Amino acid sequence: MNDWQTWAALAAVLLAVLFLLSKVKRKKKAGSCGHDCGCGKK
Repeated sequence: MNDWQTWAALAAVLLAVLFLLSKVKRKKKAGSCGHDCGCGKK
């Protein structure tokens, strides 16, 4: 793994995974019912 492109690709993949994980966590925290599920919130 001495090639700089290998390290660049690994960094890009890690950044993409972290970005996707942060989006998933943010959706769960905000509550994704949309208020039309019958829960009574408006």
